[in-house]
Order: sequence, then C-alpha cells, then structure tokens
Amino acid sequence: MADTHLNALPEGYEFQGYRIEQELGAGGFGITYRATELLIGRPVAIKEYLPPAIAVRGRDSISVHPIGPRDRAPFDLGVKRFRKEAQALVTFHHPNIVGLYRFFEANGTAYLVMAFEEGMSLGAILKRHGPITEDEIREVLDPLLDGVALIHKSGFLHRDIKPDNVVIRRADGSPVLIDFGAARQAIGGMHEITQPVVSAGYSPFEQYANASRQGAYSDIYALGATAYACITGHRPTDATDRLAGARMMSAAEAGKGRYSETLLRAIDRALAVMAEERPQSVEEWRAMLVGEIAAVAPPAPARPLDGPSGTPPAPARPPAKPGWRRALGLAAAAIAIGAVAIGLYELVRSGWR
Repeated sequence: MADTHLNALPEGYEFQGYRIEQELGAGGFGITYRATELLIGRPVAIKEYLPPAIAVRGRDSISVHPIGPRDRAPFDLGVKRFRKEAQALVTFHHPNIVGLYRFFEANGTAYLVMAFEEGMSLGAILKRHGPITEDEIREVLDPLLDGVALIHKSGFLHRDIKPDNVVIRRADGSPVLIDFGAARQAIGGMHEITQPVVSAGYSPFEQYANASRQGAYSDIYALGATAYACITGHRPTDATDRLAGARMMSAAEAGKGRYSETLLRAIDRALAVMAEERPQSVEEWRAMLVGEIAAVAPPAPARPLDGPSGTPPAPARPPAKPGWRRALGLAAAAIAIGAVAIGLYELVRSGWR
C-alpha cells in the first residue's frame, strides 16, 4: 500500500491467531491494520498502540519499545489507557457501535481487535457529496442516538463524535460509531477529565481544558456539530473561538428553506456554547428533534461568520440528491479492494484522539 508507515508491521506477519493484511493508516497513538482471523477467515481491524513521539519499532521489525528511559512511564500509561478503551468497548453491545472482539498485549505493546466495517466515513461522504437531505440526516442520527444513549447509560462518554468517526456501512447504509480512544468513564453523568481530547469544530469548549467537568451534554454538542456539517457541508466554528466572541451562522439561518425548523432549532440548541444551555440528555435532544419539546435556539448572531478563519460564510450548497447510499455502493465497487476500508482510513489519517 502506498504511504505505508515506516513503523508498520510487515504484511503477512502472523501472531495471536491473526495475519496482517494491510495498513489502514497511522496516527498520533498508533497504527490500524486490516487483518484476517486465521481460524475462521474473518476480516478484522487491529489497532496497535505505537505512539511515534515516545515509541519505536525494534530492529526485529516486530517488537515495540519506548524511545528512551524517560518515555517508559508515559508509554506504560498509554497502554493502560488503551486497556481502558477496550473495557469501554466491551461494555457496549449495539448494532451502531463498533464491536470489540479482543484485547491483548504482545510484542511489548497492546492491541485492540475490532469488527472490520466496510463502508465510507460520513466525513468522506460529505466531502464528496456536500450537504445531505433531512431524511438522510435523520437516518444517520436516529440509530446513533440509540447507540450514544447506551454509552451514557453504561456510564461512559464518547468525547470524539464527528463525521470521520461515523462509518456508513456499504451493505445497508446503516451508521456505526467507531474509535473509542477518547472514551472515559463518567460518574453520575459528569466527571473530572485530565487529558484534553479535541476535534476542531466538533468538541465543546469544556473539552479544551486540562481539567473540566463533562457530561452527556458534551457528546450532544458533538452530535449537533455533526448534524450542522450535514446541512452545510463544513464543520462549525471552533467552540473556543465562539467563546472568545467569533460569530457563526446558525443552523436556522444556514438551512432555512431546505430543512425543517424543528431540525434546525434542535441543532442550534445542541451547539449552544454554554453547557447549561444545551439539552442535558440524549432523550431531551431527541424530543427536540421530533418537536415534542420546543427547541428555542439562542439568538442568531448579528454578524454571522463561519470557520476558523472568521471569513463570511459562502452560501450553503443545496443538499445532495437522494440516493447517496446507492452512489456509495457504486463508488466502492469501482475502487480497488483497499477502498472498502476507507471509513477507518479516514479516521486514523487524521490521528487518534
């Protein structure tokens, strides 16, 4: 595969009952591979912990070790957090949450074995097709809300919901939420976080702090930002910029005449900068999305600006024509075999959180 990471395991390498077939991508915390479970021939995705800033592949091209003595402590802490990700994933059993098959330690590091989801990330679809229709938005949101509700009920927050972390399955067009590397356990719906995890445009301001209380409303902001991208074709203005006074075009204005007021106002409520002004639970936001609770959006900015550059927003493109799932299937069939993994590739290319 082109652009193979220098630290990647060699293709054909077999260990723990798996054979590495192809690197899917590398990020700040490691490398993801497409692999085969040898006993039953099942395709899987294997995520290897190998942060390039503090670890390196050994001379044997297999083992992993910290670069220097001072890197041992942060490396071991990273392995511990990697194990926590596995503990989070194994808690969730839902058709719209990526499945975890196994966690193990080998070669001096740790690995997650997950379901291999064939399809394309929502982020890639938006880049290719632009805004999508309201029916398509709801067909993505409704199952995701079910999955996120389960995450919250289990005592966890995802903390990195964004279009690149939602894969639209090629087989049936259903969405699946992936990458739980930022997931953390919550206590009573809120908890203290010491490791900032942010995705520009999709993370609420409270996730930018080294230590900040976060809750279900934090994931709801990210869901609202994902929906905003679906109606505009681009991500919202960063929450920190908005907190500092930067203006952003509201969803109600950006999607006026193309989407229902109910949907647009619900998106704007989810994107409230202050946490207390957002819906406090998935159930509350779902009620706003269907109009059971009036979603009174914050006042529209007097000087709407968009994006991190603060330039006036370009007119939103019309939503994509219905049938983008059909286009997804045709496009996937026309691309070489490696493209079936584009959903995960788009994820790891931007770096794990």
